[in-house]
Amino acid sequence: MPPSRKPGPRAPYLDGRRPALWAIALISAAAISLEISYIRLFSAALGHDLASMVISLALLGVGAAGSALAIAGDRATKRANALLPFAAVAFGLTGTLCAAWGLGWEIVPQSFSWEPLRLVKLAGLYILLAVPFVFSGGAIGLSLAAFRQSVGRVYRADLLGAGLGGCAALAGSYWLDPGHGTILAGALGFAAAFVFSMRGGWRWMPLTSLVLTGASIAVILLLPGMRPQPQFSTYRDLGQTLLAPESGVEWQSWDPLGLVTAVRSPQIPIRFAPGLSLMCPHSIPDQLGLFLDGGGYGAVTRADGASSEFVRCLPTAAPFRLRLQAETLVLNNAGGLPVLEALAGGASRVDAVEPLIRLREALHEDFAGFAGNIYERPGVRLLPGTAREYVERSGETYDVIRVNVHVPGGTGLSVTEDYLRTREGLAAVLQRLNPGGILAFSRPMEALPSASIRLIPLVADALESHGLPENASAGDCMAMFRGPFTMTLLASTAPFSADDLTILRGFIDQLGLDIVWLPDMRPEEANRRNVLDQGQYAEAARALLGPDRDGFIAGYPYDISVPRDERPYFPALFRWESARNLYGERLRGGMGLIQWSYLLIPATLVQAAFAGILFILAPLVAARASGRMEETRLGAGRAARFTFYFVALGLGFMMLEIIAIKRLTLFMGGPIQATAAVLGPFLVFSGIGAGWAQRWVEASPQRVRRVLGLAILAAAVSALFLFGMADRMPAWMNMPVAGKAALVAVSVAPLALFLGFPFPLGLALVSRKAPRWAAWAFGVNGCASVAGPIAAQLIAIEAGFGTAALLGMGLYPLAWCCLLGEREDRSRRRRKRRPPERRAE
Repeated sequence: MPPSRKPGPRAPYLDGRRPALWAIALISAAAISLEISYIRLFSAALGHDLASMVISLALLGVGAAGSALAIAGDRATKRANALLPFAAVAFGLTGTLCAAWGLGWEIVPQSFSWEPLRLVKLAGLYILLAVPFVFSGGAIGLSLAAFRQSVGRVYRADLLGAGLGGCAALAGSYWLDPGHGTILAGALGFAAAFVFSMRGGWRWMPLTSLVLTGASIAVILLLPGMRPQPQFSTYRDLGQTLLAPESGVEWQSWDPLGLVTAVRSPQIPIRFAPGLSLMCPHSIPDQLGLFLDGGGYGAVTRADGASSEFVRCLPTAAPFRLRLQAETLVLNNAGGLPVLEALAGGASRVDAVEPLIRLREALHEDFAGFAGNIYERPGVRLLPGTAREYVERSGETYDVIRVNVHVPGGTGLSVTEDYLRTREGLAAVLQRLNPGGILAFSRPMEALPSASIRLIPLVADALESHGLPENASAGDCMAMFRGPFTMTLLASTAPFSADDLTILRGFIDQLGLDIVWLPDMRPEEANRRNVLDQGQYAEAARALLGPDRDGFIAGYPYDISVPRDERPYFPALFRWESARNLYGERLRGGMGLIQWSYLLIPATLVQAAFAGILFILAPLVAARASGRMEETRLGAGRAARFTFYFVALGLGFMMLEIIAIKRLTLFMGGPIQATAAVLGPFLVFSGIGAGWAQRWVEASPQRVRRVLGLAILAAAVSALFLFGMADRMPAWMNMPVAGKAALVAVSVAPLALFLGFPFPLGLALVSRKAPRWAAWAFGVNGCASVAGPIAAQLIAIEAGFGTAALLGMGLYPLAWCCLLGEREDRSRRRRKRRPPERRAE
């Protein structure tokens, strides 16, 4: 009788019972909720661009966890009952603690060029914020290793949890402080630990995790002040303003779009009046400075009749000299200065669109008395929504439309989608003008004209697409003038009359401004009062409104081409071919001419690539060199193919998801609504697809390839359907929000369903060859998923959404090609053919 062998440790959770899957869903929901809270908190503390880079690289902690599990191998899976609840508890504790600590670090990007050692502090912040994601990634990766026969179910639980958790976090942003969001994410982690601990491990873990869950909820409900809060650096607008003696925060509230702050400064008064003439005889009344995520946003001005006379000295008061008793629309109210300007100019009706929910409420309540109750006056309305959303769904028309794009104290050139300043966006605005109505822009000037003159070809192109009167050119319908710091552009649906031009010249002379363009302008009228070394603005206007517009755009140092809805990045002005020349002029101020907010995107992508090598490849190479990692039957060629397979899946999945969100932002009315409408269905239906793929986990490689090929083909057809629908959705902007969300879900579902197949099926193939590669593949996929959104944005800026989506979808056939050489092992075929043994009675 052969000696009996000692039974090995049973891999936990192989039965696939629901409690473990519920725990996986909870930890996944907690991780994505924490990510969203981190983005909101650190955007307020560091600014959107720098925060996006920091949080993106912190998510590489998921890849680091997969690497650690690959090295640990069976030493981790044998202790899964103990490690899984420990990882969930560690996630819950570190999520809030790391946020609180990291928010206290002052990161000053401007100092990097002369103090390179400060980059070490930035790297430390990456590592600090990666810690909780190491634990959440470790819990999911270890579950995948333990559920080797049920990877489809595990991946389904992971995606379902992420989808539902992401939607809940985004919905919660309308009422929940992101500091409390980190605590709530921790509570979900503790709840996951409780579910994990019910399957074994430490005896004290169930009670401990329950106590921690209850304590987290109690802190949110009973101790609202105990939460991570952003610290504002003195290099940001808000931090600088608070340095003034006796200045202080008058009001502050979290909006879904960011942290809105109102500041009073009695000793050194806040003065917000963009372009105010130096010849103005009127003083500026008391103002409360408004800040969004620490950057300047606008001001609330005390309005009591005579004190508002100063607004007549603003360059944007010109339209009210040309159109008396104008019905006026203000796009982006920003505290109400444009409304005061319109009322002082004799407007008969003023509609002001304000996208910030909390600021709208405050203007009606907290600031109502200070602002003279202007929004309660007859004929004045404060409307919700974004500018483009309003002009698309509104049927009302106006005599004057004032587009407020001035961002005080900053460049306003953060590289994000701007669907208002596109050819289609301005064409929609022009549709809201009455015949002969006027569209007005004003924005800060630059040392080397860039965004301010990009408006010129954009408005000209929009006028031409809208339709010009016979024998009229775009230049006949435009007027431009500037002061020392701002440039103002007026456009009309009809050519300016001789009387209009006479009135404009009188207005320009009265305020001491300079003409940039008038249809009958003489060359000697330019650059007379606020003299520049070179008359770049007038020269650029003549070239851009002349016959060689395209040639001037092509040869300009910045990208001033006309943005489209397909590529809605008005602030993206950077040109790679000009960077070298500008850098060469760094000793003469050239560094300040480079758009660093754009360069942060490729810089983040490069850092993600290097960090991925550090966190993923380096530990595995070291382990193999030291002999601590067992030899596998993969071989170098097969290992490379599988690595590319999971990199392609991570990149492709995230690129398609992110492009879908960005493309549908216009239809849904804002980034928060679009993310919630796309993220939930995308992840949930991908999870359903992963669960459906479970039935082929044990299939032969040949059959897996066939299933994957059909799934990828179906996904490609579904992608065409989704992006084709996205192009047509703006026609249905008047639908209610629920109807929009349902339409988006129906459009997203087929693509997401079939994109859920490749990961679990590929992971099952890897697990057959080398079980340790399951955790490795999860880590590689996690690193690629970090790079995917960054690559998607960079490609969209350079080439448009269609190209980015095509490249993202194209990665899937390339991934499928990596499986062409896979064959079923002979031993596995023999086991399948062998008849089952009959048990002895």
